[in-house]
Amino acid sequence: VQSSKPAVPPPNDDNTPMNPETGAHRREDKPWEPAANGHTGTVTSLAVSPDSHWVASGSDDTTIILWDIEDRGIRYKWGQHGDTVWFLAFSPDNTTLASAGGEGRIMLWNVQNGELKATLEGRDTGIVHTVAWAPDGERLASGSDDMTVRIWRAESDAWMEEHVLDGHIAMVTFARFS
Repeated sequence: VQSSKPAVPPPNDDNTPMNPETGAHRREDKPWEPAANGHTGTVTSLAVSPDSHWVASGSDDTTIILWDIEDRGIRYKWGQHGDTVWFLAFSPDNTTLASAGGEGRIMLWNVQNGELKATLEGRDTGIVHTVAWAPDGERLASGSDDMTVRIWRAESDAWMEEHVLDGHIAMVTFARFS
């Protein structure tokens, strides 16, 4: 005997209901919890260092956490961005983490000692959506709301804006060196 009623999937072990169309379990009775202990908001960006020793997470709570993969603990927690952290990228030599923020700044963090190495600010950039390292670690590219890609170059202990590539017809949300 066949029923005309659709089958209702059983709940999983913690009694969260399953969506019958996707088979995914979801919590409808509880608010979303942070994906990683330490953030109080939604995780908006993740990066893994090239040597796989570090994971960095950024959040809409304006913080960045550097996680040590080996001991699974927090190495540093930074809160200097004034808005959502939209993108994170490790330098090719694993020593620096670049963070792009909603307040229009790029911050460069020393992952060995936790110090802020530099703050890069373009003119009227709006939200910085993306940042990418050149393979040699001597340049950065950033993309932002102002419809530009900016190329930054390391000179001694300072970073200088080397080029502004404009002419895009919308915000730039991804950049990459080849």
